[in-house]
Amino acid sequence: MALAFAALTVLTVIAMSRNKFGYQLRAVREDEDSAMASGINPTTVKLKAFMLSGALTALGGGIYAIFLSFLEPHVIFYLLLSVQIALTAIIGGRGTIWGPCVGALLVVGSGEVFRTTFAEANMLIYGLLIMLVVMFLPRGIVGEPARYLIRRAYAKRAQS
Repeated sequence: MALAFAALTVLTVIAMSRNKFGYQLRAVREDEDSAMASGINPTTVKLKAFMLSGALTALGGGIYAIFLSFLEPHVIFYLLLSVQIALTAIIGGRGTIWGPCVGALLVVGSGEVFRTTFAEANMLIYGLLIMLVVMFLPRGIVGEPARYLIRRAYAKRAQS
């Protein structure tokens, strides 16, 4: 179920990014005043994005509840879980389609490897890894190469 949900989410983001709503979201993210000047209502766009985010989060939470078989506040509202969710997007690359997927694989995978290999020092190594990625790849592991390729393509067009 989780894999099907992940695939559904990625397909939704791909479809959304290639239609009018995706362009409106990018316009509002980059410059809200310019988006308003071009006829985009930022409040409506943000509300739609919030509703889509809420729907996908609720669906994911339902699947997580099925996995846990019961709900307890200290399990659901665990701070480390919230931080891990945010870090997947930050490490992988915010604003990219595949960044959070790569980030999730790295965050969860490295967390498991560090917990079994380094026992007591796992959180220290985990923290150092996060710090290195944030310092040297500020747009994330997927976002930084994507930015480089876009800049390179613009430079080629400018030269010709």
